[in-house]
Amino acid sequence: MPPFLAQMLFILIIINPISQMMLIIAIAEKHPERDVSKLIYTGNLWAFVITALIALGGLFLFTVVFQVQLPTLRLAGGLILAGIGYLRVSRGVTFQMSKNTDLSEMRVVPFAVPMVVGPATFAQAVTISAEYGVLFSLGVVASVLALNTGLMRLTLLLQRWINRNVVSATIRLSGLVTMTIGLQMIYDSVVQLIQAAV
Repeated sequence: MPPFLAQMLFILIIINPISQMMLIIAIAEKHPERDVSKLIYTGNLWAFVITALIALGGLFLFTVVFQVQLPTLRLAGGLILAGIGYLRVSRGVTFQMSKNTDLSEMRVVPFAVPMVVGPATFAQAVTISAEYGVLFSLGVVASVLALNTGLMRLTLLLQRWINRNVVSATIRLSGLVTMTIGLQMIYDSVVQLIQAAV
């Protein structure tokens, strides 16, 4: 598989758009479609901007300023990702909100970060930048978030025909995949740290 496609697929799994289906459905129950659509576009745009800034400056920030090795950064991202996966498997729900929530106030936090992108995505974006270059990393992140935006928008359009029980079961299954990816990130990072120490 070409590296660009492989990295796209990996970040797509980390972002896990399937689990965001229930999020969009839950928000759409309490807010007009126009407002939810605006949240989808602006939230994913903010997610790209924040991830792009981390992809641009993260390598310098973590390795030079904080003196953190990349495997350690991936280890932290893997731990968080495994924890998120566990919560999805055990609860089957990713997010709950009240009817009074103002969507304009949640575009950046908590929607863009950490719901769309979070620490594991940031860690992977920095790793891709270190391995393939910043432009490659930005291209991967932009492609994944464009696809994520499209899938969220499609969910909004098809919400009336989406069975919640199927979505909840799918969230649990995707949570298992997310937890597995997180554990693999942890394993790979530990192996790299051990190899570096020997």
